[in-house]
Amino acid sequence: MQLKIYISIDDELRATRVVSTPCTIGRSKNLALTISHPAVSRKHCELVEEGGRLFLSDHGSLNGTVYKGKMVEGKIPLEVDDTFSIGEIQLRVELCVEKTSDSSLPGVGNPAGGNETDDTANTVIDIPEPNRSNNDDLRLMDD
Repeated sequence: MQLKIYISIDDELRATRVVSTPCTIGRSKNLALTISHPAVSRKHCELVEEGGRLFLSDHGSLNGTVYKGKMVEGKIPLEVDDTFSIGEIQLRVELCVEKTSDSSLPGVGNPAGGNETDDTANTVIDIPEPNRSNNDDLRLMDD
């Protein structure tokens, strides 16, 4: 199953990635989706497909994975367009629709025409912690 994941902080879209299931999400660089952020554990959570349905599970992460305001325990079913959180990071999951083979035609594969960018080339997403970067900037100005 191919998924498109929209990664946001404070409702500001930071990145999108196309991944296949199973998809392990965490800080480690050898995972399907790596998010470099202090709230994310090395191997944080996983998206898997079973019987045509999508499931989310937490891998015993320090900060946990939150879905609909509750900590994820065990394996829970997700619906398309559902959002879950890792700390302040929101991840919205969308099912990818198979693209037609000729994406060079206007309106085919890309509504604006032309070629789409392949988001799968780089799965590492570096999201600086907002408070820490702001404090560092302030300290530099004080010096």
